[in-house]
Amino acid sequence: MKRVSRRAVVAAVVPAVAATAGCLDATDGGGGTTEPTGTRSTTTNATTQDETGEGDAAPARRADVDGRSVRLASARTSRAIVTLLAGVHPSVSAEADRQYVVVELEVSGDDPQQAARDACELRVDDAAIEPVSETVQPFTDAVHLAFSLPLDVDPEAVALAWVGAVETPVFPLTNSLAPSLRNPPAFEVRSFQVPARADGDEVAVSFTVANVGEGDGEFLAELGSRAVSDQGELRVEVAAGETKTVTRSVGLVPSVDEQAVVLDWGSGSMERTVSVPTTTE
Repeated sequence: MKRVSRRAVVAAVVPAVAATAGCLDATDGGGGTTEPTGTRSTTTNATTQDETGEGDAAPARRADVDGRSVRLASARTSRAIVTLLAGVHPSVSAEADRQYVVVELEVSGDDPQQAARDACELRVDDAAIEPVSETVQPFTDAVHLAFSLPLDVDPEAVALAWVGAVETPVFPLTNSLAPSLRNPPAFEVRSFQVPARADGDEVAVSFTVANVGEGDGEFLAELGSRAVSDQGELRVEVAAGETKTVTRSVGLVPSVDEQAVVLDWGSGSMERTVSVPTTTE
């Protein structure tokens, strides 16, 4: 089994931060592979801990490994994720030719986030993919990991593995994730409308997004004024073949008489300039 190097993932992150203002581009995750140096543990099937008896479609699976209790709470696919930019600001991460598997884990013991990053890998056929190095939203007590995959993946088997010192529990995910990985959504932003002048400290903006891909999905983007350090995220469900127009109110900074309003979906962005009346006008 080939393991995608974390070093290749980190190398992809660094230039992306510099290239996109206010947004971290997704890690490539496919820049290189290394052969494993040896068997670290004995693989065991975690479905014996399945609480519902529904195999990999079940919502909860548990295993005990390395003195920790590990519960796989959920797993899903996505075209974009939210990470912490520079460890501070939530930012949408995406690549035009990539998709993600996002898992939520409940892990006991000290520093569960780091432990999960070090131990977990996504096994897709004969490849073992390490999680992206950034912290993934939602930022809660649970552990959230994201794995970057190409759009043209056609997996026969998908599983999450916790590579332990003695045993390696494996959580099968083929039935729940393989179909959506084979048929990802693809989003096109058709328009972004912002008035040339605002009447107060907020402005109504609208955008139109189309899903031209094969599967239903969630369009994830940041929307807000560049006069503030961070723009809020929004999520819009768009079925395959459908187009949606969304209207939102964006807060403005009254002390800045002209500011840019940005719609940033990670792999692309649009900006419009709006004039804001100041207290001296």
